[in-house]
Amino acid sequence: MKKASFFLALALSAMFFIPSISHAASQDECAIWICLPGGFPSGCGAAKSAFEDRIDDEKSPLPPFSSCAVDYDSKMSYKQGVSVYEPAKSCTGWQAWVTNCTPQPARWVKDGTCSSMMCQRRNYIDVFVDGEAAGETFYY
Repeated sequence: MKKASFFLALALSAMFFIPSISHAASQDECAIWICLPGGFPSGCGAAKSAFEDRIDDEKSPLPPFSSCAVDYDSKMSYKQGVSVYEPAKSCTGWQAWVTNCTPQPARWVKDGTCSSMMCQRRNYIDVFVDGEAAGETFYY
């Protein structure tokens, strides 16, 4: 019994003295990788809270995938950035006679630039599995 306690204490103290890769603080943080591409659907409330906490604490939105995966052959990554709002464009009045006028719905443009002081911005994240997009872009 004393021997087991000694080895447990030794292992725990080694965690504080041996430098290592920063690991995710919780399963909820690792669940962000699964829940974010789906827009945090039902059952992902704890992951969304962990995501919001990481943003509030000025950490990266997701923990390193390597700290969450165990024997996982695929590689997950993400790209984050800022998008700008582009209002809808319609062809009315004199524009209706211009042959290259194409109506466009309002949209968010990733990594766009603002041309006015009233520009609206939102952060976005795209998650990838082996380089392929996983789910829709998540805006926050």
